[in-house]
Amino acid sequence: QGKGASLVRVGDDSVSALPQLTIAGGTFTQDNFIVIKVDRGTFYLTGGTLNSANSYAIEDWHRATIKGGTVNGTVAVWTYSGGHNSDLSIIGGTVNGNVASVSYDKAEGKVAKVSITGGTVNGTLGTYTYGNGLIPINDATKATIAVTGGTFKEDPTKYVVEDSAITPNADGTYGVAEKARVGLSD
Repeated sequence: QGKGASLVRVGDDSVSALPQLTIAGGTFTQDNFIVIKVDRGTFYLTGGTLNSANSYAIEDWHRATIKGGTVNGTVAVWTYSGGHNSDLSIIGGTVNGNVASVSYDKAEGKVAKVSITGGTVNGTLGTYTYGNGLIPINDATKATIAVTGGTFKEDPTKYVVEDSAITPNADGTYGVAEKARVGLSD
């Protein structure tokens, strides 16, 4: 009951090693806190299921990639003054939750970045800072989301990059894909 600890923690800021964790199958559940916390190093989800009903399914403070599998809960990338420029890539799989890019303390020179090139997101996208909860911001020097592909339950227009197009689907979702380029070749 109540809060708990992260189910899995990848790395530690006090250690210089950069560990790597890949989950290719299985079910990982931590409903009262974070399922996968990436403090330092790299996390890959290529299969399996991550479940968090009341917290973050993935809280990324360094590098994480979702290539497959299912994430039930919020996925967030965070950065802060003493940390890294943090990156989260969603290439495939399904995220049944929100995706957030968060600058914890709005530190200069530190950016939290989300890149979505595929997969399905059944939640909202947002860029934030932190202060007793997430506070929406629109500052690309602190927190970004760049969408070039994928399927979205909520309209991703605000985060779709220039060379990509949005198509409303018959089921009420939005498809995003890079625009076809037509031109002469040498």
